[in-house]
Amino acid sequence: MKERILLVGESTFEKGGLQTVIMSIVRCLHTYYTFDLLLFTDQKGYYDDEFISYGGTIFQFPKSSNKTIRKISNYFNYILYYYKTKRLIKENGNYKAIHCHNGIDALPFIMAAKIMAIPIRIVHSHVVYKNNHAFFTRKIIDKLLRLGLKRNSTAFIGCSDIACVSMFGNKIRSQIVPNSYNEKLFNQKLYARALFTAPILIQIGSFSDLKNQLYTLRIFSEVLKTYPDSKLHFVGFDLDNYKYRIENYINENGLEESVILHPCDADTPYLLSQSSHYIQPSRSESFAIVLLEAQAMGLRCLVSDVVPTISNCGGCEYLSIDVEPSIWATFIIDDFKKTKGKAHQWDCSNFTQNNISELYHKLYTS
Repeated sequence: MKERILLVGESTFEKGGLQTVIMSIVRCLHTYYTFDLLLFTDQKGYYDDEFISYGGTIFQFPKSSNKTIRKISNYFNYILYYYKTKRLIKENGNYKAIHCHNGIDALPFIMAAKIMAIPIRIVHSHVVYKNNHAFFTRKIIDKLLRLGLKRNSTAFIGCSDIACVSMFGNKIRSQIVPNSYNEKLFNQKLYARALFTAPILIQIGSFSDLKNQLYTLRIFSEVLKTYPDSKLHFVGFDLDNYKYRIENYINENGLEESVILHPCDADTPYLLSQSSHYIQPSRSESFAIVLLEAQAMGLRCLVSDVVPTISNCGGCEYLSIDVEPSIWATFIIDDFKKTKGKAHQWDCSNFTQNNISELYHKLYTS
């Protein structure tokens, strides 16, 4: 009989970075373990059906859709989640491990798991955590949450050094477990690469201020001055109505024929095979799985210098988002003149799902 693992996610199971990490674990290790997943939504997500197909159950602790109510209730939810998680564990059998992907908010689940004698209790940092809250009370609460995690968890992991240090500090011993990419999907041998007469740019990620698509549009506007036939593809889902700002920029600058917006479930391996350059001017990143996917598909990647270099397999060039977009555009134009979008061969083998899943397997059997 397979041992069981309880995963704690976030409020969506759409096609985002954290969710992709969860699914890569389940895909590779479902023959060894039965995975259950706890989410904070009552909505069906992109990955729901695939997750359930591997034999696990999705449990839901929905949050209010109202932002104000969510903020007010967050502190009370810590107590509520503690008791609800104890009940969930009691009613659904023994778990070998709990693996929390919700950062500092993992404490009530880790505490419940300890009380219910789950031996392996993992906290996973996926983001660059910033304790820059305006209210002193919130800063104190965050410190208490970290202290509670330190006392009740058995393992601390993160996707990069900055993800570990920003979340756990330097005094807690943590382990870097890099994110992985799906080598079966992102394989340039499976696709006929386009022949380019102009740069074709692509950016994949949530439509948000964090991913900074408006800056990408300013870069693209500069590229168009040299290559009027250039195209820009955006793939993602909307956060905080940022997509509206993207669409406004497109309409106000007459880019309707040059910029294409795709949903998060678009065929990204194919779109990457039809693109010459990947662009990622993020304001903050802890890893960026999509850089692995883009490099595996042979693309040169132009990335903001706040993105950790751990995901650089040789194909990334780093620039500041504090410079004029024309600097980024010049790099793209010069690179295209040299390569004409020819596919590169970057070695991404250290980050395949099969290789990284072995690190999780060791954590679950420790």
